[in-house]
Amino acid sequence: MGYEVGVDNLHVAVITSETDSTTVYDTPVAVPGVKSIGLSTNGASATQSGDNRILDVETSRGAVNVAIAAASLPADVRALLLGHAINETDKTLVEKSGDQAPYIALGFRSSKSNGKAKYIWLYKGKAMEPDETHAGKDNGSTTYKTPSINMVFIPRLDEKIKITGDEDDAGFTAAATWFSAVYEEHVGI
Repeated sequence: MGYEVGVDNLHVAVITSETDSTTVYDTPVAVPGVKSIGLSTNGASATQSGDNRILDVETSRGAVNVAIAAASLPADVRALLLGHAINETDKTLVEKSGDQAPYIALGFRSSKSNGKAKYIWLYKGKAMEPDETHAGKDNGSTTYKTPSINMVFIPRLDEKIKITGDEDDAGFTAAATWFSAVYEEHVGI
């Protein structure tokens, strides 16, 4: 068994259509230079009490907040994630007030200390406009900026949120094709 020590192979795929039983995605696009990915599941709980003690607890799962830090967020990636346009004449990123971020899937690999990996796809989310910080050099020293972008993932219409595969689990064989398309659960006969 290995322990998670790194992250790479960040991919995004735009949702092109969705029904109660089927979600169709574009071909996944690799996003190079990922430094970190944080997942935070929002949830709620309520307790019922009586006779001076807790009798029951009920929990619910909320949206998944995702924070990604990357070495860079190139213009084509920003356009894809946020619904902006690339001007083909001068290759500038054009942002308009009415631009809408598309629903996307997000996939990545978390490498492990034993040489194996864990693979993840989050199925339906949207990116939010990132904050930007620009600073000069201080006394000639260089500090790299790490752009970040936040996303919120919700259940698809079929209620699926996320799928995970781990090479340490016997029977997981999807690693070689995990990023060729958004991975869907295979149901045995």
